[in-house]
Amino acid sequence: MPKIEAGKTRLGWVGTGVMGSAMAGHLLKAGFALTVFNRTKSKAEPLLAQGAKWADTPKSVAAAADVVFAIVGFPSDVREVMLGAEGALAGSKSGNILVDMTTSEPSLAVEIAEAAKQKSVSSVDAPVSGGDVGAKNATLSIMIGGDKDVVESLSPCFQAMGKTIVYQGGPGSGQHTKMVNQILIATNMIGVCEALLYGYKARLDLPTVLQSVGSGAAVLQQLRPDGDGRLRDSGRMPSRRCTRQHRPATAACAGVHPRRGASRCSRRYGWRDLHWRRRRGHWLLASFRAHGGEIRARPSRRHRSVRACVSQRRSGTVPARRLD
Repeated sequence: MPKIEAGKTRLGWVGTGVMGSAMAGHLLKAGFALTVFNRTKSKAEPLLAQGAKWADTPKSVAAAADVVFAIVGFPSDVREVMLGAEGALAGSKSGNILVDMTTSEPSLAVEIAEAAKQKSVSSVDAPVSGGDVGAKNATLSIMIGGDKDVVESLSPCFQAMGKTIVYQGGPGSGQHTKMVNQILIATNMIGVCEALLYGYKARLDLPTVLQSVGSGAAVLQQLRPDGDGRLRDSGRMPSRRCTRQHRPATAACAGVHPRRGASRCSRRYGWRDLHWRRRRGHWLLASFRAHGGEIRARPSRRHRSVRACVSQRRSGTVPARRLD
């Protein structure tokens, strides 16, 4: 396996969103030459300003690189940028390495690895945990599946982007590990929402309650005084939209029960209920933060961001009513 070194190995990057832009930036700072592609070119401008080169397709990225990283939105996007007619595999040559860092389906990671092997190309699945803060601070946890020798050769790249780098096994193992991570996050979020609702029903002052439980045995990252703290400070969950939890959860169902399909499994195992509970939690937290513990009526059943809900309540356009 060729040694990967800054200044010698050419890297490619597909997907320069919130996570991808920060992660690719760390590789540039480490001294790697980088060619990038994103569906919206303007989002890649910060990287181009730092010295990265632009390519019009993932296929062109692979043609100009020895190792291609990708972090995009959904499994369908992964399939397109990796296995599509203009995908990275189509532009790869023998000895190249493809690294998918998207939270995707384990079965798709295996499919990519098998397709890559036919062209003598190596494939690694390496999803990450840590969010946009971890991406910006290069403190991500990276869960890796693939050939061990290939993974070890990629160490200089992974070390530039993350802090906890663990090899989990063969193709798909990294994605399976990320599913474990997402299930833990999801169940914790349900617990936080239900606990706060209980405290409200018991007529407790929720900010005061958080002062006690935030340093006890029940502490979670979103409650830690020395941790993220966004729940306490702004009244919102320290996470992305609730759909971001539903997506990896359905991917997990598809990975465990590929014949049943993600949507069917998500309904059967209650992930739709999780989706609703997290939205209820967002609304509850924003409401008691904006009104000193008084819960106000939800403005409508249509999806609205927490900021929009809080703005309407602050302007007095939504009347208050008790839930109990």
